[in-house]
Amino acid sequence: MTLSKMIWDALYVWFDYRSVYLGKTTENKKITKIGIARSTKDRWKQINDSITDGRQYPIFAVKVFFAEKTETKLHQKYRHKHTPYKGSGGTEWYKLTPTEEAQVKVELFVLSLVSWVKIIVGLFIFLFLLYCTAIGLVVLTSEYGLKLIELCKDSFFQ
Repeated sequence: MTLSKMIWDALYVWFDYRSVYLGKTTENKKITKIGIARSTKDRWKQINDSITDGRQYPIFAVKVFFAEKTETKLHQKYRHKHTPYKGSGGTEWYKLTPTEEAQVKVELFVLSLVSWVKIIVGLFIFLFLLYCTAIGLVVLTSEYGLKLIELCKDSFFQ
């Protein structure tokens, strides 16, 4: 297993880092599928294999952290536009206008950027706290730190 694969697998496991995608079918161009997948290419092959009429294809995909949460929010936002369709993932089709499709694309792009910022900021905070803890341990185990501990012990037990 390559290092790159290990990193992507870790991001998936720890942060549900997957693609949220939009797709269409040639059978009914007025409906749009909103779904998630680790591999958009593999997922659309599954969808195509499960629907014999027409051809199904992705029109947009972006990787986001917490993909299932993001997909659920979109499904809830457009539940009034829900249009069941056939095949694998047949409950995830929506009758979106071109404007709504564009809004979803922008929203997903922004969510992707925001999720990266949140992860990076969280990582820096974690590393900073780790650094502070390490510095604190170094100070406490230094000669000065040991004298400070003795002083505190002496004053506490008097």
